[in-house]
Amino acid sequence: MRYALASMKAPSYRWTETDPFGHPIHCGEAEWRHVLTEHDEVGPFEAAVRAALRQPELIYDDLTATARLVNPRGRVLDYIVSALQGTRFAGLLLKVSVKWLPDGPGGAVVGYVQTAFFVPRLRGRLQLRWRQNS
Repeated sequence: MRYALASMKAPSYRWTETDPFGHPIHCGEAEWRHVLTEHDEVGPFEAAVRAALRQPELIYDDLTATARLVNPRGRVLDYIVSALQGTRFAGLLLKVSVKWLPDGPGGAVVGYVQTAFFVPRLRGRLQLRWRQNS
C-alpha cells in the first residue's frame, strides 16, 4: 500500500482560477479538449473563459444538473458574462459551467470546469445565486 501511495501523482491542470469568493476552479487538459471538441467557437476565447470565472456578471445554480446524481453534495454553477464586444458573439452570453465537489483537503469544495459555450439567453431552470454589483 505504501508503494502505491508514493507512486500516485498529484493532479495537474491546464490552469486554475479563483472565483470572486476565493474558491479554486480547475480546468484540466481533458476538460479543455471537450470544450474545443463540442464548442470549438470558444477556443479562441480561453482568456475570456478564465476571466468569466474570476469576474462573472452572474452566477446561477443549475438545479437539474447531473452532478447531484453522481454526488449528492455536488452542484453545478454557471458563471455568466456578456460575450465579447467587437466579435461575432457580441450580444450573446458566455456561460462557463463549473462542477463543485467535496474533493479538497478535509472535504473542502473544489470547482472543475465542465464546459463553456455561447448562449442567446439563459434557461428558466436556473436559479440566480449571485449578481455582480453594478
